[in-house]
Amino acid sequence: MNSSYDPLHLYFSPSRRRSFENLSFRAYCIHRSALFVFHTRRKRMSKHKKEKARRLWMLKRRKMEMNNLKLYTENIGIIKENEKLRKKAALLHSENLALQSQLQISG
Repeated sequence: MNSSYDPLHLYFSPSRRRSFENLSFRAYCIHRSALFVFHTRRKRMSKHKKEKARRLWMLKRRKMEMNNLKLYTENIGIIKENEKLRKKAALLHSENLALQSQLQISG
């Protein structure tokens, strides 16, 4: 690049200019004494990489679904056990009330 026509030499050091030269495509826009570099090309994933990423995503999804199912069944068991304990607590409470009333009558 000829430095007389290159706006980069006005704003950046030589090492920084080299990093801009390595961009695949760039458009320069000078506005209010500032330089904006727009990198407009994006690299595309190959079909192999897309398929690998999709398989990895599906594997993660399956693991998450299995983990969710395991937690769901564990929660169901906890809820059932909680209901049993609640019924037992209600039975013990009523028995306690009955025993207290017997003590008050006899005492």
